[in-house]
Order: sequence, then structure tokens, then C-alpha cells
Amino acid sequence: MRKYSLILVLIISTICLNAQENRDVMFYWGAYGGLNLNMHTADFQKLPGYPNCCPKFTGGNGTGFDFGALFEYPLQSKLNLTARVGLNSLGADLSETQIIGNSELVSSTPPYETVGVANAESEYLIESSLQTFYIEPGVDYEFVKGLLLSGGFRLGFPLEGTFDQSETLLTPNDVIFKNEQSRIRNESQGDEIPGLPGTLFHLYLGLGYKVPIGPNSFLVPEVRYYQALNQISSESWYASNLKLGVAVKFPVYESQEMKRIQEYRYERDTLTTYIVGLKSPSIKLVSESRKSLFNMIDPSTEVEIITVTENYLQELPKDAILTVALNTYGLSTEGAVVENPTIIIEEIESEELFPILPYVFFPESSSDLNSSKLNLLSKTEQAQFGMDDLPWATLEIYAQMLNIVGKRLQENPSAKITLTGTNSNSNSERGNTELSRQRANNVSKYLETVWDINPNRMTIQARNLPEFPGNIDRPEGVEENRRVEISSNNSAILSPVSMKDIIRKANPPTLMADPIVQSDAGVAEWSINIMQDNVLLRDFKGTGNPERVRWDIEIEPIPTLERPVQINLDVKDKLGQIGSVSDSRDIKQLTIRKKRFEMKDDKRVEKYSLILFDYDKADIKGINKSIVDEIKKKIEPNSKVTILGYADRTGEFEYNRELAGRRTAEVQKILNVKPENLAIRNIGSDILLFDNNSPFGRSYCRTVQIIVETPVN
Repeated sequence: MRKYSLILVLIISTICLNAQENRDVMFYWGAYGGLNLNMHTADFQKLPGYPNCCPKFTGGNGTGFDFGALFEYPLQSKLNLTARVGLNSLGADLSETQIIGNSELVSSTPPYETVGVANAESEYLIESSLQTFYIEPGVDYEFVKGLLLSGGFRLGFPLEGTFDQSETLLTPNDVIFKNEQSRIRNESQGDEIPGLPGTLFHLYLGLGYKVPIGPNSFLVPEVRYYQALNQISSESWYASNLKLGVAVKFPVYESQEMKRIQEYRYERDTLTTYIVGLKSPSIKLVSESRKSLFNMIDPSTEVEIITVTENYLQELPKDAILTVALNTYGLSTEGAVVENPTIIIEEIESEELFPILPYVFFPESSSDLNSSKLNLLSKTEQAQFGMDDLPWATLEIYAQMLNIVGKRLQENPSAKITLTGTNSNSNSERGNTELSRQRANNVSKYLETVWDINPNRMTIQARNLPEFPGNIDRPEGVEENRRVEISSNNSAILSPVSMKDIIRKANPPTLMADPIVQSDAGVAEWSINIMQDNVLLRDFKGTGNPERVRWDIEIEPIPTLERPVQINLDVKDKLGQIGSVSDSRDIKQLTIRKKRFEMKDDKRVEKYSLILFDYDKADIKGINKSIVDEIKKKIEPNSKVTILGYADRTGEFEYNRELAGRRTAEVQKILNVKPENLAIRNIGSDILLFDNNSPFGRSYCRTVQIIVETPVN
């Protein structure tokens, strides 16, 4: 017992040294009590020294009590160190029945003649009584507000450990045991359980719910399960239990004189209604409520902020009038309001680099290439495939990945590729390298039959998990590990797809139209249209009160003339009255030709994306390193560079932002852009670039985007 007490003291001391200071509550004390449902498991025929004809005792149940005192020490806001001392009873009845022979049985009445009984039945019973004094160290974690998860261990020191034993004839009723002249034999009472240890060890896990009964005081209904780790006897006999109980906890505060300051705050809300025929205005208090919030200025001063909420009703006379106004304003790319904007439509020479994700993903236990979400062509369609026809969209380019690889292998006849098939190494795919090989073979067969690629140029490999696997503990990671990886001895085969275009950008990119309507009769219908030189650009309609509308200017149709656009609001109320108002915004067109003629304001925009960052990794290697080196060559002294770091949805938001920061930092180490020309945003998974329900969508989110804006003179 001294040994276990020393271990307990060392554990408590170590945790307390690392605990954060909590000046609000030093510790909690209290008491608890409950009912035990004792569950014994056994695997023995009899106890040593006690005759018994039972074939085997397997277990039994019983009930008992559990009560004691508790102590809790706050480690963090949600984590407490706990200790309990108490008494409990763990006894249970072990009972078995058996059909026995008739050689021992005699009549229950004189002259006690032997009788023949074909199906005599006996009950073998051990009634145990086990009471312990115990010490129970552990921890409580409040993983949901009010809901506690508890865990720890219990050291129980038996105060009593006895048993009663008997074998009783159940049927028939008219016979007894021959030697005992009774219906009961092998009987013993109040004997100590053989081999009862000095200490009983249990691990426990429990749930509780904190019900406040005062400031920092709680009533906690709880349920705990205790798993026995050692036997209560020299035979295989374990005593576990389930406890249903309740605890009460009271705080002990630091000895400080507390000051309380009261501060009143008023929140008034007035609802105004207009009533036809009302002679004079009126205002009255409709409801009032108070809410207190307690804050600690310092450990000895508490502020009670009393918020008084008052709701008033103001009634005003009115006529059935209809007034209409319209407020228009711009929104910048960052969402900032731009008052009275002149809308600038600018042509920009843009180049974007779309990386190739060299993975073909498969459903579980499947090697069918048709299920891979890639666009597969026929022999006829292959002849019409061209790189210039690729869409300007990352995931649509990925859908053509095998066709891009096939096309480039045709254009580079000396290039070779390696197809490495992998599996998730879990469930039905565990150790199934043959499935991995079949996946790689099916990719090879497609390139051979559709793109006429010689099989000698394709090496097939198979393994279980990829060299750099996804998280095997998450469904997303398991899904990503079911794939074929493509690598090549020629960087041109898997190099990014470069696309150039002239794009039209608007500044500001968004115009908001905010209708302001007062209608005594209520609005029946409304419309907002946007026109330029009698050409309809947008048309919004609705019933009831008009809504704020959003004009995303860069979506076709885009204004093409350098003339104002008109924003028109028309409202009809329920009495048929019509109100209209218009606003206009100037348009300025900055074409590339105009900018270069005027020798100002022109720029070239280049956008690059780096993949594949391995799961939870930030190092730059392989083709990513080559891309960054090439980007560095294109950055001129006056180029403005933006580095955006992203992550997929697996992982917490804060960690993903930190991971994105490590990725952007690695890029900047190589680019070495001057601070005055550099902007870095570590977005992580706050914004998901692509649908994360697919493995390729998540892979494309593990990226760093580099935007280079270079003035053109």
C-alpha cells in the first residue's frame, strides 16, 4: 500500500507543478454517492478447499453502495485533476444450475429409501460480500459545455471479503441428498474468499453533467464503469461494476476581499408604426428586461454589468404615401465600400499556370478506370483532342490528365513513365498489392489502346500505401491512398498547363443597389434593371419589400461602351401607386491598346499554382522546385508579387493556417522578393479553392498560388 501511495503522490505532484494558476477557484471539495451494479466474471469449478460439484461458475451480478468525499484541482479551464476516497460494496451472487444423477438421492421421508430420479436439478450458489476502502485519482475533461468525460484508476483495499456457498436441490420436491439427509449440501457460511489480494486495481471511464446550483457550485449526475485488472480470488474471478450516482462540488476561493461594482447599460429599441387617423403621436414602454454579466477586473474586484433592455412602441399619424430612394455603391475585392464609384473596365494580359496532379484515384476495392472521375476518350475522340481546347478551370483540366499525358508522350517519343499502383492497406484492401497492380495495368492499357503508347515505355509498380500517404486515421486520407501515381523521366510529360488570355476586370468588381422604400400600403412588386445605351445588362424582380441587389460586373454581359450605366428602381404598392427613381454610374474603358497608347496603367498578370504538397508537408521538391525557379526568372524589379497559401479541410483551421504559412515561407526563400513588392496571405482552409469531397479536390487545395503583376511600358 505504501508503494501505491508513493506513486499517487508523485503523479499528483507532477501535474500540479505544470498546472496553470487559477486565482478564481483554488480547488473544489464535495461528496458523492451512488448505486453499484456489480458484474462478476468467473472461470472456475470450485474454490480451493471447498468441495463443489458445479461444472463451472461463469459470473453473476449484484448491487451495492458507493459513497465518499472528493477533491478537484483545476489544471486548465476544461481540465481538472480529481481525487476521491470512499467506501463501496462489490459483492455479487454466482449461480449455476445442472441436471444431476440419482445415485445420491433418497426419499425425504423415513425410511429414506433410495429413489430413482431421472432429471433431478441442483442450483450451485456462491453469495459473495466484498467491501473496500478505496482511493481514486483521475482527471475530468469538459469536452462539451457542462458535459464531463472522466478517467483514471481506483486502488481498493478490502475491508471484508467473504462468501456463502451451497448446493440446493431444486426439483423434484420429494427427495434429499443421501449423505446430508437434506436438500442442501457443500454448504459454508461467512468464510473469507481464498486468495483475496490486499489491493484491488480498477481502471474507470465515466460521463457526468454539471448542473449549476450556485456560483461555481455544481450537482453532477454521473455514470462510471470500473474494469477490474486483478482477481479477487486465487481462482479466475473478477469484480467489475457500473456506478450510477451523483456528486456535489463546492469551490474554495483564494482568501481575498472581493469588491463589487455595478454598472448600468441601457439598450433601447423603438418600433415605429404609422396609423391612419391617429390624432396625436404616442410612445409607450412595451417590455423591459435585465441581464447581469459578471467580470473580474482583477482578482479582488468584480464588476456586475447590468444591461437594461427597453422596447418602446411609437405610433405616428400617417397618410398612405409611397417614397422611393436608391443608394448605389461599390464593393472592392476586399469587401470595402466604395462611395460614388466610377466603374473602370480594364483589359489585362493574363497568363495562368495550371499544375498537373499525376494521380488517378479509385473507389474502394475497384480498379475500374471508368470510376476514376477522369475523362476517357475513344480512339476517334483522341485524334480530335488538342491542348488549345482545354478549359480555363483547374478541375476540368485535371479531368483530362490522362489525355494530356498521352498527348505529351506522343510528342516526346523518348520519354518514359512509371505507373505505381497503391491501395489503402485497410479493410478489404489490406495487403492487396494485386489490386494495386491491376489499377496501374488499367491506366497503362488506356494509354496503349487509345494513345498508341508502346508498353515498353511504361513501367508498372505495385505497393500498399503510397510512399507519402494521406492520413490513414481519417476517411479522406484512406480515400486518397487508393490511387495510381504517374512519374516520368521527362519533366515535359507532367509539366503544368500554361494558358494565356485577355481578361476584363472591373474596379470595383461589384456594384450594390440598396433600395429605400417607405410604403404605407405595402409593396406589391418591384424591379431593378441596369442599362447602358438602351442595352439591358441586368434585371432583378420581386414581390413584397424590395431587396438589396448585387451586380457582379465581371460576369457577362459586361459594359462595352464608355457611357454611364443607369440603375432604375420601380416600385408598385398594393394600392396601385407607382414610385420610380434612377441612379447612374460613369464607365471608363481601359483597353490594352488605349493603355499602351497613353503609356500608363498597363500590366501583365501571371498566376502560378504549386502542387503536389504531400499531406501535412511544406517542403518544395521535384517539379515544384523547377516551377519556382522559373517564376523567379520572370519577376522584374518593379513586379508586385502575391503569395497565397492554402490547405485542404483535414485539420483544424488554426493549424492549417500555420501549415500554409510554412508553405509560403518556403516559396519566399526561393523567390527572395523585396519586402516592399511582396504580399503574403496564409489562408489555410479558411477558403477552400475546390470541392473537398473528392480526393483530387483536396489535393489541389494543398497549394501555394503565386501572382506576379508586372507593369507593361
